Amino acid sequence: MASTKKRKVDTEGRSFQEKWTNDYFFVEVKGKPMCLVCGNALAVMKKANLERHYSSKHAELKELGGQVRLDKIRALQQSRAPQEVTLATPCCAGSNIIQASYVVSELIARKLRPHVEGEFVKDCMVAAAKLLAPDKVKLFESVSLSQRTVSDRIADLAQDIEKTLQDSVGDFQFFSLACDVTTDITDTVQLAVFIRGITAEFDTREELLSLEALHSPASGEDLFERLVLSMKNLELTFEKLSGLTTDGALATVASQEGLIAFVKKEWHHLSLDPSDLVICHSITQQESLWAQSSRLSDVMSTVLACVNFVKSRGFNSLQLKELLSELDSEYSDIVHHCEVRQLSHGNLLVRFYELRNEVKQFMEMKGRPVRELSDSQWLCDLAFMVDITKHLSELTVKLQGPNQLLSNLLSNVKSFEAKLKLWKMQLERNNTVHFPTLEGQKPSTTLEYAGECAKLGEAFHERFKDVKSKQMELNIFATPFNVEPAHVPDNLQHEIIDLQSDDELKARYNNLPLLEFYKRYVGNAEFPTLRRHALKYASVFGTTYCCEQFISKLAMAKSRLHSRLTDVSLEKQLRVATHQYRLTSHTSPKRSSSSHHIRDYLRCCLETLKMEPVEVTGDSMKRSLSIDEHNDLAQADEAKRQKVSECCLTKDQDNDYVVSSEPVTRQSETITAREGRNNVKAQIEEEEEEEEDELLKEEEEDKDGKGESFADMMKHGLTEVDAGITKFDLSKDTVTVLTEEDKQRLEELQLFKNKEASVAIKIVEDTKEKRTIIHQAVKSLFPELETKTEERDGKRYIVAYHAAGKKTLARTEKLCYQNVVDAN
Repeated sequence: MASTKKRKVDTEGRSFQEKWTNDYFFVEVKGKPMCLVCGNALAVMKKANLERHYSSKHAELKELGGQVRLDKIRALQQSRAPQEVTLATPCCAGSNIIQASYVVSELIARKLRPHVEGEFVKDCMVAAAKLLAPDKVKLFESVSLSQRTVSDRIADLAQDIEKTLQDSVGDFQFFSLACDVTTDITDTVQLAVFIRGITAEFDTREELLSLEALHSPASGEDLFERLVLSMKNLELTFEKLSGLTTDGALATVASQEGLIAFVKKEWHHLSLDPSDLVICHSITQQESLWAQSSRLSDVMSTVLACVNFVKSRGFNSLQLKELLSELDSEYSDIVHHCEVRQLSHGNLLVRFYELRNEVKQFMEMKGRPVRELSDSQWLCDLAFMVDITKHLSELTVKLQGPNQLLSNLLSNVKSFEAKLKLWKMQLERNNTVHFPTLEGQKPSTTLEYAGECAKLGEAFHERFKDVKSKQMELNIFATPFNVEPAHVPDNLQHEIIDLQSDDELKARYNNLPLLEFYKRYVGNAEFPTLRRHALKYASVFGTTYCCEQFISKLAMAKSRLHSRLTDVSLEKQLRVATHQYRLTSHTSPKRSSSSHHIRDYLRCCLETLKMEPVEVTGDSMKRSLSIDEHNDLAQADEAKRQKVSECCLTKDQDNDYVVSSEPVTRQSETITAREGRNNVKAQIEEEEEEEEDELLKEEEEDKDGKGESFADMMKHGLTEVDAGITKFDLSKDTVTVLTEEDKQRLEELQLFKNKEASVAIKIVEDTKEKRTIIHQAVKSLFPELETKTEERDGKRYIVAYHAAGKKTLARTEKLCYQNVVDAN
């Protein structure tokens, strides 16, 4: 028998007709026809259904006509407005509970706390609720914040951020990368890669591209391979790569085997000009600058040796604090140096210099005298290093913060180089006006320190020579009104002249931020080449500040006490922690792969636990409406409804649809493979016959206009509530048959619309009446779900699944059954 495709209501394109309001007292509410008299909402937008409802339940209204009928409809519509009251429903509460779980998990990730602390947070919430809101304690207790739940929530948030970034890269006109290499507490090399992209509207975005863990010594080629893999995951191409910023590590800057060298080789292989790539190195790694001078390196080594001796032993630290207290020192302790916090260098040196006499006395007490602290020349070197580090720290502060432009970096670097030249000339004349600490030591000569300034200037020149080679291009981008048109590239000369000749544009340029000026007034029609030039250089990272900040967070997340954090979990937590904006909604990528935007759903942590107002329509309105003027009619219909309900429920119990998905037990092991195949084939044919019979019955009823029984109405998606049949009180029975855990799982299943997942509800008292109550409770509270009875390991379960996944679930069960039969 040929199979006939079953009709679906959603594909029939039914719409509500205004005349039905006057004919049948129905209005459209959220795509459903709702009766103004009793508040019932029908599932199918069909004239026959509305007419049957009107004739069977409100036949007495047919006597009304003309203006009286219109007045009655208007009065019912006006009375409906105040009836749409706000109340708290179990579904709403469950949704808020899930939201609260996501918000708390996000806060844990941003604060870089262990995931197990979610349980501690829950205990605090419950304890506070017992004092502030005793009636809400159970609501707080239902928030799931176990270690596994928090990890899953953070993974969902990280996946959403990555998915959103993947959707954004398609709009990038150019992008640049910033790379930083570090080693964590477990000696694992971590490559942090950040991306900065810019759209055609000059909207920039900085985000973590990937965190790559290398469990062996990393070479430049290894770093390049991981970088290419990260780009492929987001479908990024080298053609749009505008610049590469590094931390200046040897594995990235080596001339032949460094990361930059491999990137340039790839550009050459793609027939691109490597000179168009903007290369920049960070200056926050001050150790690489000090390495240029053996004098400064020796001073820093001695200082760190003394500090580490004190801080590495708790008893030594306590003794030093006690000594400082006895001596009435200005400071109570010495600052500890941290490699990933670059500004701590300056604070450490200043504090050590101020406490040099106390440290000298303490080291002698411990039998570890430091002879350098008695050497006047070494103290002068320390004083000079304190001053020069202070100047470097001031430069570093200027370069901190997100969305720094490369033109700002070059301006600050050129300014610092000019200061170095000035200091060099002054120190050659023994002028220490800009070195107050050195001046306090009163050195006999400062000529050697002038040489240190010269070495530092050479280090700056070498580090930023690639950026300085783009000086003209950056001037065109940052100061287009000050460049000489004859000196700019040929393809930009005419546009620069047109721009400089417009006095209005010059006024706008002086009063607006640079990117805002290009976005508003440098149009693609008038200045296409100049606009694209600006997009390229606006996309380049000005510093690796985002990487340095990320490395600090990495050290906090994967510390000595939490060193077992896996590479995947570490990346997900840090992706959430470094995201620039607070996530204001939740999603579950594992449950719904098509839903990944999480920007407009969550509000704030505990406020989401408040009951939100919902509009009462359909079956919820039926339970809440009290229509005094129709009490007599309701009483008259009560006996008829009860009788129909009992008949329908009996029929439903006798014809309980169960998909054959029982596992093959030992009692059925004697069934042969041939018999199993025949059974599957017979079952499929039987289901096809049932679908064809249903379609024929529906077509016959459409032709003769006869009424449908409730069993037939259920085929169209109607429930007992839609037809006005009530067997039990939802407010009482659902409490006993559905636990809070069941409700939460069912709410998540309905919310995420997963076509493959299902929820199994165990039947405590296995009776037909109990199963019917559970079926009715699930369908009433969660109208988008369908249920069936299934036997597993000798016990009956009510299995709920989303309506959209019915065919998928049935197909999977048939396939599983076929595989079991074939195996036998």
